[in-house]
Amino acid sequence: MEVFVEYNGNFIETLKPAAEELKDYLHRFNVMLPKGFKTEINLQAEDWIREIAAALKKGFVLTIDYGYPANELYHYKKAAGTLLCYYNHSINDDPFLHVGEQDITTHVNFSALLYAGVKEGLNHCGFTSQSYFLNSLGLADHVRQLEQNGNGKTNDGKEISSLALLISMGQKFKVLIQQKGLGQVRLSGMQFAFQIE
Repeated sequence: MEVFVEYNGNFIETLKPAAEELKDYLHRFNVMLPKGFKTEINLQAEDWIREIAAALKKGFVLTIDYGYPANELYHYKKAAGTLLCYYNHSINDDPFLHVGEQDITTHVNFSALLYAGVKEGLNHCGFTSQSYFLNSLGLADHVRQLEQNGNGKTNDGKEISSLALLISMGQKFKVLIQQKGLGQVRLSGMQFAFQIE
């Protein structure tokens, strides 16, 4: 079933049979959702990567966001979905609160971006966490060097703590790199790449 939103003085969710494109999407990633499972599907993300692939003649596509491969995103532990809302530095999961005033977000299906990119001629270079990506590029070594040299502060005194936050938050963010027209490439940021299907 697909959730639709209607308005009759208040916003309400109604269920209708899912569109074929949603069923095809789930089938493509071998996803069988059990009864009661609720999740988000962003078909426009595949359109977005197709547009980028069509426009790119030679270069890289670097996607960094919250998300998972399909086998993790549609895992039973995420049976409530990933939708979150942000309003005045607070988090909730009700998109009908503060309508028009809060940010609404869901996690990315990186398998869908990979799949759509490959179909449009993008080559897969690697998939990892932001933390592994930044550490592969030397961020942790840079932070240690700042600490050892006593130069870990800028004018506002936050450089080391900001860098450390990037590393710790980096397990939640994922990095997908795709490319076109560059032949075989080996990227230093992908030293600790994960498998993605």
